[in-house]
Amino acid sequence: MQAGFDMDFYLDWRWDGHPNGYNLLLRNTDTPLEHEGDSGYFNADSDASIAPFPAEYLPQIADCRTHSPPDATMLLSLGEPVVGDGQLTLSPQSFAVLG
Repeated sequence: MQAGFDMDFYLDWRWDGHPNGYNLLLRNTDTPLEHEGDSGYFNADSDASIAPFPAEYLPQIADCRTHSPPDATMLLSLGEPVVGDGQLTLSPQSFAVLG
């Protein structure tokens, strides 16, 4: 993954009926507005396992190691990355994405 792995592009979507990312956990169906047939992990009516999600997700994270450029911390003082990471984590957009 030369461009890196961006979690925003790993959100809930399907391609030709094949689930990807969070679609394995939520709304794992071709008809996302209907409860019937949803085999997402968090659907109480589903007997789906959590195993497919980390099996797909963890190798992609390991492949890119980080979302941030590796040289960003080299340009900052010791405390600056902490402040920056805190701001990014606590921003309203992060709550919308991370829940």
